[in-house]
Amino acid sequence: MKNNLSDPRQLSSVNQPLTEETFFNNLYNAPIAVTSDQDSAIQSYFEKFTDDVNAARLLTASVVYTARIQNINPMSVLSDLKKLPPGQLDLTLATFLNLNRVNTSLLGTTNTPKTGFYVQRTILV
Repeated sequence: MKNNLSDPRQLSSVNQPLTEETFFNNLYNAPIAVTSDQDSAIQSYFEKFTDDVNAARLLTASVVYTARIQNINPMSVLSDLKKLPPGQLDLTLATFLNLNRVNTSLLGTTNTPKTGFYVQRTILV
């Protein structure tokens, strides 16, 4: 059966069509593993800022997952986060976690579409 779509293996990840394979790509992959020392170090770092063990645990898992997908050592990510000045952690962490997210679902960003003047005039409030 022929179709007019390109071979999905030749397209970049941004332009791939949304298929069942896209959703279940990681279903049978082995989980990403780090040593308990690395896990504890990253989690304790986030516990200092969140004062919540569950939030720190989720942030740790997200950072480890993103680091492994990007082929970065999670401990080097932690050392880079420790070097940040106060107040920069939120933006830097959101940017780092967005490396693996689809552009329509970015963390920590707002997108307010601008409407034209004539369109705005016809909308009743």
